[in-house]
Amino acid sequence: MEAKFEHGLALIRQGLTILEKSSKGEPVGSMIMSPRVVKLGRLAHLHLLALEKGGGRLTLGESREIRRHHLGPKVQSTANLFGTKDSGAILYRKAPFGQRPKDSDSIQLTREGRRLAKEYRRLQGHAA
Repeated sequence: MEAKFEHGLALIRQGLTILEKSSKGEPVGSMIMSPRVVKLGRLAHLHLLALEKGGGRLTLGESREIRRHHLGPKVQSTANLFGTKDSGAILYRKAPFGQRPKDSDSIQLTREGRRLAKEYRRLQGHAA
């Protein structure tokens, strides 16, 4: 329910931005937020925000708390969000391959994660 509300709110913001830009004669460009940017971009933005506030440091445990807060309390592991540094996933764990995940493991955003976070911020009107 919350995701639908967030998406609706995002569409309203986009519409208002489009109207404002077009009334000023500014180019509108691509202002429509794809479902991938709505869901994954939002999570990437929240992780990037935590990294910015934490001096570039974020642990798997902190990431899990972000995901639980925004996806619900039953979130255990969202393996589909994790991949290798150069994958299409949004996050990667800085640990040797095959090592069992620990809450203290350091994580980072992938290039795709940073791209989605920036696109989400741009479309939401955040300063990037």
